[in-house]
Amino acid sequence: MTRHTKKNLTYFAGAVILFLLGMSLFIVNKPEKIRNYVKVRMGTFVEIVLKGDNPEAAETAFEEISRLEEIFSSYKPDSEISRITKNAGIKPVRVSADVIEVLETALRISAASHGAFDPTIGAVSKLWDFSKVGGMNTEEGRLTVDSPIPSKAALARQLPLVDYKKISINKKASTVMLDEKGMALNLGGIAKGYIVRKAFLKMQEVHGVNWAVIRAGGDMTVFHDPDFSIEIEKSKDPLTVGVQHPRKKAIIIGMLELTPLGETFSTRAASSISTSGDYERFFIRDGVRYHHILDPRTGMPADASQSATILSRDPILADALSTSVFILGAEKGMALIEATKGVEGVIIDKDGVVTVSSGLGEIYKPHN
Repeated sequence: MTRHTKKNLTYFAGAVILFLLGMSLFIVNKPEKIRNYVKVRMGTFVEIVLKGDNPEAAETAFEEISRLEEIFSSYKPDSEISRITKNAGIKPVRVSADVIEVLETALRISAASHGAFDPTIGAVSKLWDFSKVGGMNTEEGRLTVDSPIPSKAALARQLPLVDYKKISINKKASTVMLDEKGMALNLGGIAKGYIVRKAFLKMQEVHGVNWAVIRAGGDMTVFHDPDFSIEIEKSKDPLTVGVQHPRKKAIIIGMLELTPLGETFSTRAASSISTSGDYERFFIRDGVRYHHILDPRTGMPADASQSATILSRDPILADALSTSVFILGAEKGMALIEATKGVEGVIIDKDGVVTVSSGLGEIYKPHN
């Protein structure tokens, strides 16, 4: 079953077309070969796709990713994020412009989602351990591990410390402070999009790279310089991107289909896609699925959705909104999508019902 919401299609169509082209790599300009460079970064495989042989540019991007990972990781004790957490309720911590920018964006999304997205979720997420939990290991999802399930008492103690309104940012002094002891930052739901964007901009600055695809885990962004014109291969057959079944890895439940006529886009309007799902890191115990996307209101795994896919011109927005929408569920999540300019999405709710934003309504095709 599929539902559609209502919104004008035209605004987003161009960005979606180019994103889909990037996924399928149906872009022709010069007879250059596509080269892929892959390393493990941010706890996942990061793939950088460039035109021609340019390992130096790829290495520059990986170095930038590593630099920013040292800043944003909640698991590295000397990161800026960890230092903010250590000094919660004690004193402000001087941080880089990168942290200020990401936190300001995070707070805007927190407000827009009425707290469904909350960068202070770290106070609760530390009670859980999904570090040894795999993803969709079997189609039936019968994966069990000895991961602890927090008690109601433990959650009750930590939940008051999850509150994005208690983050104090002083841009003039370049400081950040968490207002209460015990609060903890976790920017895992937004930092990846920011890091990916910065990696491309560094390649552009140092090596003059004008086109790239960067994949990080389940997220992908196509970047293109506005001064570098491209030609889209014209075909009668539509370009397609499949929406994966949240419970059966080998099955596609829907397709996004487009026939391009020729478009260009800029780095300021990169085409990005991000998916959050309860099949990424999870375990099942006594018939209950426990996964790593926690609802800040309860401290428990969010149970309104099976997956949420966001398409946006901004990889940071796509990253954070896929988490927000997943937690909110179909009705409230789709309302947020429709209210956010330049964003479209596909939500699969807890019962497997697919809801598609109206900007994709004529593009999304159920796949039988």
